[in-house]
Amino acid sequence: MPNILVSYKHNSRLSAAERRRRHNFNNAHKKHRVIVENALGALKMRFKLLNNRLRVHKKNIGDIFFTCYILHNFLLNTGTPLRPFGEQE
Repeated sequence: MPNILVSYKHNSRLSAAERRRRHNFNNAHKKHRVIVENALGALKMRFKLLNNRLRVHKKNIGDIFFTCYILHNFLLNTGTPLRPFGEQE
């Protein structure tokens, strides 16, 4: 997939400085990946349509997620609890 950033594979033939640099990158990558996965999980909990295969053109998927992020942040800022959209208390 294009535009996917992956962690480095272990390579013992690299210099110690390069191994340290790659190790630091992998640690940062792992921490940020958890943040992204948690954000996607929150969106999928609130907007159940994201749990299913979206039947839209690929070029529109980014706009759909962006819209969900905007709505999610709006609801958080207004004090709306994190629960599936449309579900009553």
